[in-house]
Amino acid sequence: MHVKKIVLLIVFCVLVACHSFYLPLIKHLLVYQTTLPQQVDAVVVLSGNQTQRVDRAVEILQYTQSQFLIFTGAPFYNISEPQLMRTYALSLSNSLPPILLEENSYSTKDHALELLPIFQQHNISSVLVVTSGFHTRRSYMTLQRYFKNQNYPINLYITAADDSINYANWWRQHEMIERVSLETQKSIFYFFFVFN
Repeated sequence: MHVKKIVLLIVFCVLVACHSFYLPLIKHLLVYQTTLPQQVDAVVVLSGNQTQRVDRAVEILQYTQSQFLIFTGAPFYNISEPQLMRTYALSLSNSLPPILLEENSYSTKDHALELLPIFQQHNISSVLVVTSGFHTRRSYMTLQRYFKNQNYPINLYITAADDSINYANWWRQHEMIERVSLETQKSIFYFFFVFN
């Protein structure tokens, strides 16, 4: 590992350990959004906080044209997260594009690995990813890195679904502290060790 990366890793660890240094910056560290395109080959909804993410995807599809709607996630007992998301989406709208399911992803890294064959099969070269606000920057970075490493040309966009985090005072509520702290740790790990 390069000296620069080691130094950055130490700095990030210090920031995580000393919340007061990064309280005002956390939204900028975790949340990232691109402009919304008018048309893409696919809108992809990552599993986790499914209701808010599906709500956002269905809302977006009212003004962004897409050939496919893709739900990605893991098996869940005798069903899967993508199947549950599809059922919920169809309860919200009867004018959705064809739905594709990717049902083998247990992590953000897995989403990248498992989505690529679907993109290749359906000639998908532009994607709008929908995920929770706190998960946007890590998701975008992970997908961009993986597709670049695979030499797969893609125009990648990302938008945030409601994550129920008040970034002005997230440190005052236990659930928000837990969510922000965990995502910060994951972001540091992904930045240094995943598809790098």
